[in-house]
Amino acid sequence: MKRLAGSTLFRTTLYAAALGATSAFALAGVASTANASARLAIASSAHTVPRTLATSTPSMQGNVVAIAATSSNGLLFASSTGSVAADGSAVTAGDAYTIGHTGLSGSNPISAPVVGMAALPGGGGYYLATASGSVYNFGAAPSHGDTYTYGITGLSGAKPLNAPIVAMATTPHGNGYWLVAADGGVFNFGSAKFYGSTYTYGITGLGGTRPLNAPIVAMVPTPDGKGYWLIAKDGGVFDFGDAKFYGSTYTYGITGLHGNRPLAAPIVGAAASPNGGGYYLVAADGGVFDFGDAHFAGSAYSIGYTGLHGSNPLPSPVSGIAPDPNGNGYWAITKSGKLLAFGSAATLPSVSTSPVTPAPTPSQNALKNPTSNIKGTYNQACFDANMAAKQTDTPACLQAALVSLNAGRASEGLPNVKLPSNFDSLSRIDQLFILINEERVVRGLPPIYGIASALQGDALTGAQNNADPVLTANIPSDPYGNYASIYAFNYSTIADVFDWMYDDGYGGSNYDCTTPTSSGCWGHRDNILSTTQSVGSIVMGVASVNTNFAASTGTYMEKDAAIFVPILTSDLSQMTYLYTWAQAVADGA
Repeated sequence: MKRLAGSTLFRTTLYAAALGATSAFALAGVASTANASARLAIASSAHTVPRTLATSTPSMQGNVVAIAATSSNGLLFASSTGSVAADGSAVTAGDAYTIGHTGLSGSNPISAPVVGMAALPGGGGYYLATASGSVYNFGAAPSHGDTYTYGITGLSGAKPLNAPIVAMATTPHGNGYWLVAADGGVFNFGSAKFYGSTYTYGITGLGGTRPLNAPIVAMVPTPDGKGYWLIAKDGGVFDFGDAKFYGSTYTYGITGLHGNRPLAAPIVGAAASPNGGGYYLVAADGGVFDFGDAHFAGSAYSIGYTGLHGSNPLPSPVSGIAPDPNGNGYWAITKSGKLLAFGSAATLPSVSTSPVTPAPTPSQNALKNPTSNIKGTYNQACFDANMAAKQTDTPACLQAALVSLNAGRASEGLPNVKLPSNFDSLSRIDQLFILINEERVVRGLPPIYGIASALQGDALTGAQNNADPVLTANIPSDPYGNYASIYAFNYSTIADVFDWMYDDGYGGSNYDCTTPTSSGCWGHRDNILSTTQSVGSIVMGVASVNTNFAASTGTYMEKDAAIFVPILTSDLSQMTYLYTWAQAVADGA
């Protein structure tokens, strides 16, 4: 009585095109070359992830590596794994996890640890930068490129960075940004202008005949964006453009990281005073150094801590500092999330950090196709319920099909499917999206990002024509027309997913599997579990239409179809979505 119609267009790995980029720019710290190279994606969730107001205790995964102020009582934090948390009036607009990445490990890791964060003035969006030079933009923050735009190949490859990226900063109006590397190389994007690098001073990076005394760790722009300071780990300060030099830790008689009067701990961050007439440097032990008109409002020592050692040490080293935009104060954040407020800076909750949970690795057995079909036990229950209600997807039918789906998962050593509490009330397309992603995520595969509005027409045409959807929509960054599609009709969304995953072989409900060796056997399952190149994501279209009363089966059924298209992660923001995995997770998936 249950059956699957249609065929799969291909069953192999989905490939997202890698865009080549040529560069004639010779930036400080990078050997110039015009050779094209594959560009890693700039991930974006702009205008797709609902913003979340900060809770009383913001939380995130991993150690805090960056802090950014959005207002006089709003802060954002970033961890090395790409997690983002908000405090006070600040709001989040997504992070690396909400766009399908799995931290620093797992099936879809970010390219390198996050090292920097920059927020749009006044909030509304922000950026994350990784050590390899990738930039991820969220909310209203527009993408302007990353080091791969210049043809640089990250930390390895044919044209690698001379040194890892360590920090980033935005222009005053948020229409551009800079990245700075540990060797003092500066990369400008959008409206951000290049005003020089440590190489401008004749310094030869981290090596050579005239190397830096210590690596660069921070970058601070002037209020008008026409200059910036670069800060070194030993407290050295380098000024460019209209940035004025107001001193360094050496001004205080400190002898850097060594000598007869060294820093007690290395410098880890810096911030400008509100009018740009001075700046602060913060050390890992919570020590704060003020220069120019920057007002000293205290340090970790002034509130009773004894640095990184002693009788009352900090819980972990300080990792950054952010100024109060409207006053004479600042915040410092430790790696473990302890927030310290000084002067006019509002007292806000500390961040609750949790150890990094390794992303699940794909189970080889769970990724392999089953050796035989698993027969569902839901036919009669669905038949009776649907006939009585004269509709599909009755609660009784969904529950009966869920028993079969969980039995199939158990046969592969997988846990029961996790569904939102409101699953029964969700639209059928949202149900299918969640169910398909649940089959992917439990096997360690990255989730499909979202239901793309542009693909809905193709999906609907497939469902109406009783066939696998055909891609006709114009999708960004899919120049080769790669896609996969599936179609089925059944009593409920869960029943269709069960058939696609566990009854797709010879003798099952797959019309394309007419012999034990037919190429179409397990093709629908293969398409659901498709993967992309590391630079890509997958978006989908999905449709579900009623057959009303189907004479051929004697009951009420539905026709479900889906189409999967690879897309560069950097192009996700160019599309609109009806529902995203981030929303599904928020709903309880």
